[in-house]
Amino acid sequence: MAAADAEKVNSVFALPDVPADQRFIIQYTSGTTSRPKGVVLTRRKVQQNALGVIGRLHVGPADRIASVSPFFHTAGTSAFLFVSLLSGAQLYTLVGFEPERVLQLIEKERVSVYVGVETLFTGLAKSPGFSPERVESIRTGWTTGSVEGLRYIHEVMGIPGIVNVFGMTEAAPVACMPDSHDPVEVRRTSGYPLPDTHIRVVDPSTGRLCEDGQPGLIEILGPCVTEGYYDKPQETADAFTSDGWLKSGDRGVIDTDGNLVYLGRDKDILRVGGENVAPAEVEQALLEYDDVTGAAVLGKPHDLLEEVPVAFITVRPGHTVDLARLAEFLSVRLASFKVPRTVKVVAEFPMTGSQKIKKYELRGLIDD
Repeated sequence: MAAADAEKVNSVFALPDVPADQRFIIQYTSGTTSRPKGVVLTRRKVQQNALGVIGRLHVGPADRIASVSPFFHTAGTSAFLFVSLLSGAQLYTLVGFEPERVLQLIEKERVSVYVGVETLFTGLAKSPGFSPERVESIRTGWTTGSVEGLRYIHEVMGIPGIVNVFGMTEAAPVACMPDSHDPVEVRRTSGYPLPDTHIRVVDPSTGRLCEDGQPGLIEILGPCVTEGYYDKPQETADAFTSDGWLKSGDRGVIDTDGNLVYLGRDKDILRVGGENVAPAEVEQALLEYDDVTGAAVLGKPHDLLEEVPVAFITVRPGHTVDLARLAEFLSVRLASFKVPRTVKVVAEFPMTGSQKIKKYELRGLIDD
């Protein structure tokens, strides 16, 4: 190509110089518990967050990242697209989550980094064609879930390099994550904050800082936190404390080593006879039953105990689940007050585009 032609092409496709603190993207929340809101993020916030993830996972040009998260979700942009662009790693995308297609992609392209919510891991594990050998090329990646969920990924699926993270769209999206080289016990927690980011856990009744080991509400402060929601001034004001910390709406606890352990959405935590029950723990126990392919646990009002757990499950095609045997299976893995009083089998779950279960749509089925 002649120099003049090259200059003409470059002028047509030249990228604009986007100031670091200019609004860069409006990323909508996933809408699992309420209607989606537009989270305003600047280039600096997105870039700094992606670089933090690259550092913790040691992603480089030799890596191959597989993505089934849509680009309209924060996992598809910050967690995949920008990590790939800034690290030089190859990015492979698929439209929709079909476990066998994902497994074929991982095998064929020797995918080394796989990232997604827990359903994108358990969906692979429950696929009829799954075997640990088919995912042996994956050296690292991250998911969001419970300590037990990570144990399942590490030991049953055979992918020990996956780390647990804590984040949200409003944090661009990762706030805490371990290093992929950390000991396995740390990788199963949500780890520690990214550089220049701060996490605190406060008592929901008093707002005071919790001691290590005391559960409470997680709050975030740092350079990657959003300036607010697009065209929603009241929701923006409600999302922050008086001293500028973002209210995550999630419950967690900081362990004695300074690592965050995620306990679940505060509005999802069940209060059973004075005890707190994290749905994620019960859901993971359900998923360990062979023919259960999906699980969601909600609370049902109860006159004496305030509420009791109710579970919705999906079952492997062509199979059935003996609910009495399932209850027995759960009884040796969970405290008695955590075992669902009712288990309902559904054909499929209502899902968001990022493969999260829309629990609010299941609430109307509790009394059916």
